[in-house]
Amino acid sequence: MRRIISSVTDAIIKLFIYLEPGLRWKYYKLRNQILKQKMKKCGENCIIRGGVTILHPEGLSLGNNIHIGNNALIDALGGISIGDNTHIARNLTIYSYNHNYEGSVLPYDDTIIKKPVVIEKNVWIGADVKIAPGVTIGEGSIIGMGSLVGKDVPPLAIMVGKPLRIIKYRDRQHYDKLEKTSSYGGINGTPLKSADKKNGN
Repeated sequence: MRRIISSVTDAIIKLFIYLEPGLRWKYYKLRNQILKQKMKKCGENCIIRGGVTILHPEGLSLGNNIHIGNNALIDALGGISIGDNTHIARNLTIYSYNHNYEGSVLPYDDTIIKKPVVIEKNVWIGADVKIAPGVTIGEGSIIGMGSLVGKDVPPLAIMVGKPLRIIKYRDRQHYDKLEKTSSYGGINGTPLKSADKKNGN
C-alpha cells in the first residue's frame, strides 16, 4: 500500500511540474541543492542548472565557481573531479566506469571497472559533449560543442570533433596573466568581483 501511495504521489508531483514551468525550476533548484549535500565535495558558487541526473554523487568532487548546464548526466561511480572555474554547457554526459567485456559472459559481465575522470581548473566544455571513462582534461582547455572526449586533453588545448582533434592552443602568456591576477568569470563570463574571488563566489 505504501508503495502505491508513493507512486501516485510521484506521478502527481511530476504532472504539476510538467504543467507549471515556474514550479519545475523551483523543484530542480531544491533537488540540486540536495544533490550538492550528497557530493564528496562541493565548493563555493557551484551552480547546477535544471534537470540534471547525478548518479553516485558521493564520488563527485566540485571545486569553486563551477557551472553545469541543464540536462547533464554524470555518473560518478568511479570518481569524478572537476576543478575550479570550470564552465560546462547543457547536455553533458560523463561516465567514470566501464563494463568488463573480457569476463565470463557476453557482451560483458557484471564486473565494474572504475576509471576516474579528472577535469582540471579553468576548463570550458561546450554543449552536447560526451566524456568517456578514464579521461583527464587538462587545465585551461576548451572542448567544442558536440565533441566526444575519449582520450586525454592537453592543458590549454582547444579540441573539437568525433574523433577529437586539436585545432589550436590558448595563448600561454595571456592565460598565465589572467590566472596570476585571479581574473575569473562567473555566469556567462561576467567578471567576478574581488570580494567574490576571496569567497569563491
